[in-house]
Amino acid sequence: MNRICCALAALAFSWPTVAAAQYPATVLADAPVAYYRFEEVAGTSALDSSGGGNNGTYTNGPVLAQAGLPQLGLAVSFDGVNDHVVTPRTVATDFTLEMWVRSTATSPVGAQAFQGDGLLWSDVGGSANDFVFAALNDRAAFFTGNPDTTVIGTTAINDGIWHHVVATRTMGGTKQVYVDGVLQATGATSGLPLNAQALIMIAGNTLDSRYFEGLVDEVAYYITVLSPARILAHFAAGTAPIPPIPPVPPIPPIPPIPPVPTLGAFAQLALFAAMLSLAALALSQRG
Repeated sequence: MNRICCALAALAFSWPTVAAAQYPATVLADAPVAYYRFEEVAGTSALDSSGGGNNGTYTNGPVLAQAGLPQLGLAVSFDGVNDHVVTPRTVATDFTLEMWVRSTATSPVGAQAFQGDGLLWSDVGGSANDFVFAALNDRAAFFTGNPDTTVIGTTAINDGIWHHVVATRTMGGTKQVYVDGVLQATGATSGLPLNAQALIMIAGNTLDSRYFEGLVDEVAYYITVLSPARILAHFAAGTAPIPPIPPVPPIPPIPPIPPVPTLGAFAQLALFAAMLSLAALALSQRG
């Protein structure tokens, strides 16, 4: 009985973790080249869960182990002053950038994403083959360089709730912004690799010292352009209700112990006779 009770307690304790594993499984199915889950509780390393070894570095003390969406696990809080994460730039041609954000901060106003607070920043300044994903006009904005153009989403992302924001880029074709699984902006991009900057900064425009204030979680980079259906699937996985703890089958009752049968009169006489015979045999052997 104790073992059964312990098993039930372990199931109840671990069920949120089991349920939260559904989102990373959805992400990993699309083969990201870098995936920062932000599940660390201490230290300065932001581990890459893609298996590619592209770990990042927490810089200037963002606060780890903050509550995220139940489906996503822990998140990281950035102060909007200088907190950010330094990661290798692992994309350049066709790619997708993905993250979850929650904020109430007002972002700068402008027409180009490099004027905003950095979400995913890989900019070198001037006209160059670079890119920026930023909070601008309180929306998600995506810039690609040479020529310098920006597309901006339509949903405010500073309303204090979690938003799934995605930017895609097809070299020589289009760039797009999705918010909460919905395509919101499309524009043209160059036919050149966007590789001028060797790094991507999470939550920081380090070139102009404009930083994102709020929570960030589940940052992923892909060297493919995710389809609208896959982007929607990621959003759905991150917002799906946590299923209830599965019911445990009832413990079957312990069957009653059958009564010990009593000996009948004949059996009792036979047993008594056998005992007398054994006693007589013992006496004869002693004599």
